[in-house]
Amino acid sequence: MSRVSTWNLETVGTPGSAHYQAVAAVLGRSDADVVAIREVAGATDARNLQTLAQQLEYPYVEIAPGGPFGTQRNALLSDFPITRSTLWTAALLSGDAKANDLTRFLPEIRVDVTCQGHLLGLVSAHLKSGSWMAVWRLARRRGGASTIC
Repeated sequence: MSRVSTWNLETVGTPGSAHYQAVAAVLGRSDADVVAIREVAGATDARNLQTLAQQLEYPYVEIAPGGPFGTQRNALLSDFPITRSTLWTAALLSGDAKANDLTRFLPEIRVDVTCQGHLLGLVSAHLKSGSWMAVWRLARRRGGASTIC
């Protein structure tokens, strides 16, 4: 059985700080195999997340770059090998090169949960209020549900 968790983190904090240590403690207790994290606060925080991932022994990390409306990022940490990763933008989701309605890019990973080809797909998304259309487009692109409730 695999354990997946998700966290709207806001910031990782600086290594050694009380906040950073609290984040490390919570993630350590969660014992998740894959963690989807939102609101990684910029490039420095992304580097701190890489450090945290190493400290917690997550060998596979995917962090999206800052999006069109700021520096915050979405990320995924995994104990399982990442066999494929995709960075979804509004343009890729919609097929419209001018689309720009996502506040943060959406990293998607496929992980091999058994190391025998049993894949699990995950997306870390932090969508702005009312942006259900982006979820619908992603589900359609990935061959998922045609209706989002």
